[in-house]
Amino acid sequence: MSLTEIAKVEGVGIKTTTDLVVNHGDFSGIVTATKFVGDGSDLTSLPAGLGTALSADQTSPLNSIYYVNDVLTFTTNTTISVPNSSSNAYTNYSEVVINDNVNFTVDDDTNFIPDVLSLST
Repeated sequence: MSLTEIAKVEGVGIKTTTDLVVNHGDFSGIVTATKFVGDGSDLTSLPAGLGTALSADQTSPLNSIYYVNDVLTFTTNTTISVPNSSSNAYTNYSEVVINDNVNFTVDDDTNFIPDVLSLST
């Protein structure tokens, strides 16, 4: 089945593959794919890595100010291991709590660094 046939069957409203590829199909709701390609410069509401922005409005200065909860809690057995190209795993959470009866394992040759930004007082 071609992309055009799939789009018509699923009711996406794409008449031809040109509509999707050249005319940048508009979608609303949840869009899933095996892979998205592009620079992603216009994506919004994505985690920044530092924490969550205080505002999703990109015109607001609060969009560049972040927060993260103080406590990272592990409720299931977890093992930290990094790829061979690295030796460090880190979190910006200031406190790490491992619940009772939960195993928290850091693999050999892995350094786990909590509060990597030294934000705790």
